[in-house]
Amino acid sequence: MLLFRSNSGSFLRLLQKVKDNGSKIWLNGLWPSLNGGHDDDRAVELNQKDESWGWLLEKGASLIQTDRPVQLLQYLKEEGRR
Repeated sequence: MLLFRSNSGSFLRLLQKVKDNGSKIWLNGLWPSLNGGHDDDRAVELNQKDESWGWLLEKGASLIQTDRPVQLLQYLKEEGRR
């Protein structure tokens, strides 16, 4: 599992390298301090799913840890990813 407080360029380059190597990427959607602000509350409470879960998926997440599984599954269905 990768945890990060900010979306720094060096972290994003490292994440891309992990993705390019074919490794599975587990990102945490629970709290903003674990994912650079791309968290469950942003997705659900602020209705910014693309900026939250969508961003995590775009960066290569194969698994997203969440406290909002019903909402995440619905989002994945809507996006054709499940």
